[in-house]
Amino acid sequence: MAYGYYRQLTIANITERVDWMIKNDFPAFSWVGEMPVLVFTERGREIQREQLADLLLSQWKAWVEAGIPVVDMTYLKDHDRSMILLFLQKIANSRDARCIPLLKQWELVDYRKVRHAIGQVIVHLQQGTSQPLVLKGAPVDAGVGAGKLIIGERKSERLKCRDCGARFDWTVEEQDSFRMRGWDPPKRCRGCRKERSITRVFDFDGWI
Repeated sequence: MAYGYYRQLTIANITERVDWMIKNDFPAFSWVGEMPVLVFTERGREIQREQLADLLLSQWKAWVEAGIPVVDMTYLKDHDRSMILLFLQKIANSRDARCIPLLKQWELVDYRKVRHAIGQVIVHLQQGTSQPLVLKGAPVDAGVGAGKLIIGERKSERLKCRDCGARFDWTVEEQDSFRMRGWDPPKRCRGCRKERSITRVFDFDGWI
């Protein structure tokens, strides 16, 4: 997302969107010294990687439809490796041999491991085989491609208490509260948490 993307919105609107992303586990709080910062969760990274790979693929489709034979491919160098492999996997899955000139141009400028993967895709497209190509190291589809829901219905999570061993529900409301405070999921059930907090108060006051 580019700098200034939300410049037309009010602070309240922006805050509402950031809160929504936190509650849906895209970013999470981390700390640099005493400063809180937002970082991607693993789920957030998967979704960003999938969406960027889809964006690149749609761009390539537009280029081949327009008959553009040569493009400066240095813009793909130094991107996240897993995203690049996912993008290549999507090209292979498309079986669109019109991408071969673009792939050959890209192969000239990238690093050895990426060049190897590009070469595999080129051969796969040239052969026109119906057998799928599976690139080593390419991420599994995150399930957020075209026509797929990024956000499913949110439900309670079933957790196990580290003290008593009982299973307990971590409700959606509690998940929101924890995530908005930058807390990790609870390790104890409500009863054990309450007992532990009482014990801490007694210890502090010297009662036990």
